[in-house]
Amino acid sequence: ESGPVLRLITCEQDGPQPGVAVSFQDPREAAATVQLRAGDPACLDFYAGHGRLRSGSRHDMLEAAFQGWVEDVRSGLTSVILTQRPKDATALASRARTERIRSGAVDPDGVRLVDATAASAGDWIITRVSERTLITFKGRDSVKTGDPWTVIARHPDDSLTVQHQRHRGRLTLPGEY
Repeated sequence: ESGPVLRLITCEQDGPQPGVAVSFQDPREAAATVQLRAGDPACLDFYAGHGRLRSGSRHDMLEAAFQGWVEDVRSGLTSVILTQRPKDATALASRARTERIRSGAVDPDGVRLVDATAASAGDWIITRVSERTLITFKGRDSVKTGDPWTVIARHPDDSLTVQHQRHRGRLTLPGEY
């Protein structure tokens, strides 16, 4: 993951994408990731050769992604499912929440979110809108699109106290957010 300055330059100022991937143990995977980011189909050889590509119907692929997520979470890993369609993301998020409620990790009484899903204590959420007035981490960070959070508490006004999953800073997202 890029640091805040690099993210500002590349994402928010439409700057150049970095040409070096540094978070991989295998340099071939790092190179393939840079190729993928650039839209170079040659990277598919690496992914196919390492069993990373799967095929099937849309339904089968969504089910495989969800089951992989369940296995990851049950193993104590952090896992994210990315989809092309917002309605698929919403459906998978609802299933994931139900799974985590069943396991006792999430409080079932949640605040309704804009996509008709819910969030409550124990949930993992990703903010979708940057809001620079919502400050955390001793003034060094604010709410940004794509930030991962854990919900710590739900409040009667439908606000949520959340903790950033990387730097652990806390803040309260107002109900209107």
